[in-house]
Amino acid sequence: MAYARRTVVNECLSHLRRHRPETPTEVLPERAAATAETPHDLGTALASLPDRQRAIVALRFLDDLSVAEVARLLGIADGTVKSQTSRALDTLRRRLPHLHLEETR
Repeated sequence: MAYARRTVVNECLSHLRRHRPETPTEVLPERAAATAETPHDLGTALASLPDRQRAIVALRFLDDLSVAEVARLLGIADGTVKSQTSRALDTLRRRLPHLHLEETR
């Protein structure tokens, strides 16, 4: 099971690195400024996170894994998981102020 999960995580991160949603253009498109009335999309907010933070958030909160399990799966230190989780949640709180995001220890 751990091998399969690690394989899926690695493949997801590799895919995200290879297929960036951005394309360079000579003229920047007009963008509407977000207002208080503009609904915020969780998918868009998650997509704006760096790859590692997005993977950590997914593993921690969607797969409900512990800090140690996420660290082992991604091959990083426990402290890195904690700091990246904190940064990701701070970013999501700024972008989605109407959601109540709580960090679990």
